[in-house]
This record gives sequence, structure tokens and C-alpha cells, in this order.
Amino acid sequence: MTRSHELQAKKELQGRLVSQVSPVQQAPRAPFGPQAPLAPQVPLAPQAPLVAVETIGGVAVKLPARATCGSAGYDICSSEKVTIGAGRFAKISTGLKLSIPAGFEAQVRPRSGLAAKSGVTVLNAPGTIDSDYRGEVCVLLVNHGSDDFIVEPGMRIAQLVFAAVIAVNFAKVDSLDESSRGEGGFGSTGK
Repeated sequence: MTRSHELQAKKELQGRLVSQVSPVQQAPRAPFGPQAPLAPQVPLAPQAPLVAVETIGGVAVKLPARATCGSAGYDICSSEKVTIGAGRFAKISTGLKLSIPAGFEAQVRPRSGLAAKSGVTVLNAPGTIDSDYRGEVCVLLVNHGSDDFIVEPGMRIAQLVFAAVIAVNFAKVDSLDESSRGEGGFGSTGK
């Protein structure tokens, strides 16, 4: 596919997605539980990068969604039932595959509610999903709690935060420039 055909396909996809989204989608929200629907979504922003999503694995798969209009993260849900023993970790499927635009990454971050209530968090926080990765998004959850934790299909388990990636160049030098901090690290700036 040529670059012009690729750009045209992206424009057509974005046009279809924008036409399928009402100005604000409303959904009732249950106060607790893995099956609680997500809160209202904001409309697509015309200048926002488009992330194409492929779902795999059936009906339990939910698209990433922000819980509130001011949320930085897009909640992602489990597509499977898994029990994580106390002190153990597990790889949880989401049933999502993403095509992130070049120049961006998605960071997989913990949900504060899971950590505060159950001691469950993302093991490699933040995990990074590169723009050229096309496999399923999975989340490494660790249970720091004292009881087994059951992940249910549809349960919100983590959130994605998208960020621009800055490419850098490296240059080997004989010595680095001086700074006021020098080589102080690991607590050297105080308590």
C-alpha cells in the first residue's frame, strides 16, 4: 500500500468512527463491581491521533474508555477469568490489539482503586506499548494483598495513557559536563 493510499484509508476510517460517535455517549454507572459500565465519553477531538482497535476473544471485550471527561487514562478490561493468589502475579488478556500512530506510545498504568482496595497493581508499571506492536495487549497484575484476587471478564484492570515519544541521538564523549548534583543518587537529595 502506498503512503497516499494509507493516508486515505486512515481518513476514511476516522470518518466512519466520528460518524458512529454521538456528541456525548451516556451510560448509566453502577457504583461498584466488575461489570459496571463506564461513564460518559467525550466526543472524538478532530486533531486527536486515531488509534485503530481490533478485538479478539468474544463478547467480554470492551474498548478502552475514559471514566470521566477529565480522565487522562483509558480504562481497559479483562477478557478472561483469572485467580491471582496472594503474593503472585498473572498475565491478563484484554482481547485488544492496537495500532498506535508512529511517534506515540501507550503506557499501561495501575488503577488506584484496585491498589487501594485489594493491593492489586500493574507489575511492570508503567508498561509500554510501542507504536509498531500489533499483538494482544496483556496486563501483568500482581497481588500484594493477603487474599486471592479474582479477575472477572469485563473487570477494569488497568488504564492506558498515551504519550508522544521523543527520539534522541547518542554521542560518546570522554567526560560529561558538570552539574551541581554530580553523581548523587538514591536519596542523595534528602528525605
